[in-house]
Amino acid sequence: MALTTARLRLTELAAADLDAFVDVLAADPTVVAHFRALAGLPDRATRLRVVRAGYFDHFAAVRATWGHVNWAIRRLDGQFIGWCGLHHRGDVDDPAVAPEIGWMLARDWQGRGLMAEAAGAVVADAFARSTAARLNAVVAPANAPSLVLARRLGFTEARRLPAYGAAVMVVLVRTRPDEPKRPTGRRACCR
Repeated sequence: MALTTARLRLTELAAADLDAFVDVLAADPTVVAHFRALAGLPDRATRLRVVRAGYFDHFAAVRATWGHVNWAIRRLDGQFIGWCGLHHRGDVDDPAVAPEIGWMLARDWQGRGLMAEAAGAVVADAFARSTAARLNAVVAPANAPSLVLARRLGFTEARRLPAYGAAVMVVLVRTRPDEPKRPTGRRACCR
């Protein structure tokens, strides 16, 4: 199973991607600055253990339980440059209501629109593959690039709450394209 965009090929994240995930993403302090579980880990062995348990094992359980896919992001030449996919975290939202999208991209490939390309394909696939009425994105308030990306993908801020060990995280929501938008309580102004 794969998704292909103009510049990328996304394949289902597999055990064979663990080393690349650890070395390309988790080892870079800039990439994991807003991922509290990965930031500041002292050595490769610790990163490997945390990534295996907190990401790969979790993603496998999510796949088995909910059917959601997590994707390895590769350049068309096969080079691993990131991850994007869906998961559930009980401390953020009700798992029965909406899956959460997450992403990481290697520092050398940031700022080129590649994550927008990858995440756009993942969002489209998620809505095509599931009956979820919405997707959530949970982003650290200081992570401006991810907030911009989420908004570019059509997510809008729904609330702020404590999550992932942080005092405040921004929860953004994107509804299924064929679902009506939830009223905001604001009245449109007349001219």
